[in-house]
Order: sequence, then C-alpha cells, then structure tokens
Amino acid sequence: MIRVIVDVCSKWSAVTAAQYSPTRRLIAVPEMLKNVVSNYCWLILFAFVLAGPATSLTWAADSSSFKEGLQAFRSKDYPRAKISFLKSVQEEPNNALTHYYLGLTHNRLDSHGDALNAFQRARALDPSLPGLRLSLGLSYFKMDLYEQALPELEKAREEEPDNGTIYFFLGRVRQELRQYEASNLDFENAARLDADFKQQSQYYIAVNYFRQGKLPEAKTVFRQTIAISPDSPMAKSARDYLDAFHTSRRQDKKIWYQVGMGWKYDDNVTSSIQDVNTRDGDAAFTFELGGGYRFAEKRQFYVEATYDLYQSVFFDLDEFNLQSHSLGISANKTKGPWDFGLDYILNYNFLGGDSFLVTHSFIGSAGLSWNTRNFTRFSYMLQPRNFLQSVNDPRDGLDNQLSLDHFVFTSDGKKHFQFGYRFIDEIAEGDRFDYVGHSLTLAVKVPTRYEGNLKLRYSYLHKDFKNITPSIGAERWDQRHTFQIAWTRMFLKNLEFKADFQHIENISNFPVVDYSENIIAFNGLFLF
Repeated sequence: MIRVIVDVCSKWSAVTAAQYSPTRRLIAVPEMLKNVVSNYCWLILFAFVLAGPATSLTWAADSSSFKEGLQAFRSKDYPRAKISFLKSVQEEPNNALTHYYLGLTHNRLDSHGDALNAFQRARALDPSLPGLRLSLGLSYFKMDLYEQALPELEKAREEEPDNGTIYFFLGRVRQELRQYEASNLDFENAARLDADFKQQSQYYIAVNYFRQGKLPEAKTVFRQTIAISPDSPMAKSARDYLDAFHTSRRQDKKIWYQVGMGWKYDDNVTSSIQDVNTRDGDAAFTFELGGGYRFAEKRQFYVEATYDLYQSVFFDLDEFNLQSHSLGISANKTKGPWDFGLDYILNYNFLGGDSFLVTHSFIGSAGLSWNTRNFTRFSYMLQPRNFLQSVNDPRDGLDNQLSLDHFVFTSDGKKHFQFGYRFIDEIAEGDRFDYVGHSLTLAVKVPTRYEGNLKLRYSYLHKDFKNITPSIGAERWDQRHTFQIAWTRMFLKNLEFKADFQHIENISNFPVVDYSENIIAFNGLFLF
C-alpha cells in the first residue's frame, strides 16, 4: 500500500513539474489544484506511515510509556524517564527507538554499561537509526574502551561529515590511543565546524603537545585557550596545568608583576626555625610584591629573573614582623618528555626590623611527562644559611634536600592529586642542631561551585636529631602534622582571591616546641 501511494505522489509531482517546463506544451492544470493535490498526497502518505505498526518503523513508537519517558527526558528528569522507558521496552521489545532513548537516559545517569547494552539492542533492531553510531562511540569512550569507540565514531563521521561533535570525540579517542597528530587534526576540524568546540579543542591540542613532550608548544596553546574565554571552566583547567608544572600565569608574559594584600590571624605565633613558641595569638596585615622578566627565550629554552617581597605587620607582637626579599634566576630546558631546570635564589630576611637570616638556594630539577595524566619531578637543593643576629650562630649550616613529587591528573585536567616525598640532611655549626628529616605530602585540587578551586593538603615532617640536646639529656625528635584547606577564585580576570586555613600539630620530646597552632588568612592578589 505504501508503495502504491509513493508511486501516485511521485507521478503527480512529475506531471505538475512538466506543466512548467518551457519545452512542453501541455494543457495547464490550475496552480491551486496542483498544489493541493500534491501536498495532500504526501500528507496521506505521512499519516499512513504514522498509523503503521511500530515493528516495521522504529520511529513510530506511540505507547503512553514511551511518551511519558520522552517528556521526562526532555525535562531532564532522568530517573523518571528511565522507569518509563523500561516499561516501554517491555511493551514494545522490538522497537529500536525505545531502546535508543533508554540508552541515552542511562548515559545521563552515568550508567554507561547499561547504556551500551541498550544501544547494541537498538542496533540489532535497526542499524540505520540516526545518531546510533555516535551514541555507541560515546558509550565506549566513557567506559575507556577506546579501541571499540574508534570504528563507531569513524563510521558516524562517514554518515555525518559535517558534525563537529563527532570530530571532537574522535580527537579525544585518538588522544587516549596516543595518535596525537591525527587527534590534533580532528580537534581542528571540530573547531572549524562548530564554534562551541573552539576552546575545548585548543585545550586538548595543548594536552597532546604536553603528552608528546613539546612543552613550549603546550604552554603556548594553553595560553591561547585561556585567551579565548578567560573566565570559563576550560580556562581554569589550562591554568591548573600551567600552575601545577610551575609555569604559572605570571609566565604568560615576557614581563610580569603582581601586588597583593591580606589579613591573617594566628592563635599561637611561632618561629619554628628558632624554636620559639609564644603561646599568644595575634592578627597581622600582609603585603606582597613581585615581578619577573624572561629573556634569552628560544625554542624549548628560556632564562628568567624574578624578585619577590613579603611583609607581615602584627598588631601587638611586632617583634615577629617579617620582611623577606627574594631574588632569583632560573633556566629551563625541554627535551622530549623531560623538563630540566636550574635555579638560584638569594633570600634576605628581617625579623622585628633587624637583619635576621640570609640563605642561598641552588636547585636542580628534572621533570618527566609519563603521559597526559602523570607527571613526576625530581629535584635536589643545596642551601647554605647564615643567621645574622650573632657571629658564628650554632644554627648556621648547610641544608641538603632530595625531593620527588608526582602529579596525577584527570582526563579533563580539572582535578589533580599530588604525592611528595623529601629527604633532608641538616648539617649545622652546633652539633645539637644536626638532624635527618623525612617529609611526606598529600594534596588534591578540585573545582568547586562559583568557579573556584579547592585544595586540600596534608604534610608530615619527622626530624631525628643526631646528637644529644643538653636541656633534655637525650637525642631530640620532632613530628609536625600540617592540615591545610584553601579556596581560590579569579575575579575581574586578574584578581585572585584566596581563603586559607591551617592547623598545625607539633609533637616533640623537646617541650619548647610541643604545641598546636591554627592560622586563618584572606588574601587578594592582582596579577599583571
């Protein structure tokens, strides 16, 4: 019957078309009659199709359960949509469209295995269902089954060669399969076909460069990602990458500077380097200023000079006012997946208005990019230090530190986990201050509501002193536990706000340094 109606409509269309052919001289059919008959002919066909059995045309599902599920799905009430579609599947088990929408609902509920089963059932019933290959590819992708996702997405691209979404996820799949060059081409096509993918595509191209060890290219494209929309979540992720690898926002320009102010309250003002514990609380204003200049910049190599000033001013305990000046120069070289650095930092400190401490830090580091989700840094620091309040201070000495830090990122770069270990060998002028130390750090950084970032950090430091401390008649030991929670957010593109809380437990057999401490701080930092 359908074939008969199609033939009639087609022949009528051909006849009416012929009436307007300038090479034909047929008896004219009135224009209104032609349009009415032609339109109604196709309307009759459409009505007949809709009235046909669901088993023959999958898109003709009309059960009340399916309609309820579709309404709930469009309203984003996915639990209710799931219930309705499951009921519809029982009512119409051979309807591919019902299985397809059940799969889409499972995906929205992050039940990707159930979604895959539903899509496979839909394909068995109707392999030509529009959008099915893309949905199958996305399900495989979300289950980390990249080898299975690739052919589905490639076939989806053949069916829809102008679909930017397909190219974008082809890029993501090829990225995970380490087909970086092809992945970059897919991201470029996604951005060309769909402007909504421009920033995301730039971001993942930068990730590809990073994974290949092309760090200068990665840094450049991360900065381009930020420039497209500086306040977007994707820009935040790009900044997270730059910050995590010590290529912070201040390095986005050849010349940079920053200025900030803050307030803090410390319920037990201490000076751990002096073993001083006041057991008194006080509030302080803080001020910081910094800047830098990058020069001798060539492909995969640069040299940078920096200066930083920090000042704290306590309300009452002004003898603990700290002023610190840091002058540094660093060189960085990238080769393949490795990133090498050499740094020198001169730090001069005043405490209570008097010259207090000067240190010279010599640091060598090597970072290895295992893949897009794992980065490890090894470093060694040699730090001579000299206390200026007295000649031949017994605390003068040489600090040796060997460190390892490992970062694990999520695939989108929005979250990361950090593990760190540090070995310390302190050699002082006074034997009683010699010690061996071990430090452990665990940290996690996650995005939050209101476009912020939350960082949770725990650190543990254990010191075993090598010689007897006369005042206690034994070898001293210290244990320091630090719990920190910090929230940061960017405002007005160049203003960073930070709220920070720290709880410190210092446990020791040396009573002077056996204490607890809580610090709360708020800071605003302008970045230029």
